[in-house]
Amino acid sequence: MRVRTTDQGGLFFEKQLTIGVNDLNEINGNPLINNGRTSIVGTTAADYITGGAGAKTITGDAGNDFFVFTNLRDAGQRITDFTVGEDKIVLTQLLSSISYTGTNPIADQYIRFVAGTGSNANSTFLQIDRDGISGSSIFKNFLQLDNITTTQLNNFTNFVF
Repeated sequence: MRVRTTDQGGLFFEKQLTIGVNDLNEINGNPLINNGRTSIVGTTAADYITGGAGAKTITGDAGNDFFVFTNLRDAGQRITDFTVGEDKIVLTQLLSSISYTGTNPIADQYIRFVAGTGSNANSTFLQIDRDGISGSSIFKNFLQLDNITTTQLNNFTNFVF
């Protein structure tokens, strides 16, 4: 596409531009979908891991992995090797399933992070309140992440909303 801009004095600048469009629903990587297993292990490449309903232990392995959660029935999962700045937690479908329409569920108090205690002291729990802080529901543990602090996890770039 060629773009041209002209100022009030008649001077202009023209440039050829190339525009690329990416479908955000198509994340490059190996799709790994739970088939009833209690544990899922990714590959050394970038993986797109959907654990499904029920408690599972998920290890992404190397690569920039996407951990996908589609609804509240996915609660109880544990990620053993989330890498801040590389891996992503994808909550787009889950948030849609609870009718969340905002742009920042952390600031809107639908999601919060709580440090583990006791035998889970090295973990952080992602908690979800399905109707937000102003509704009648309460925060419940949704996802456990090992060896991650609440400060490390509480970063918008770790998520796809």
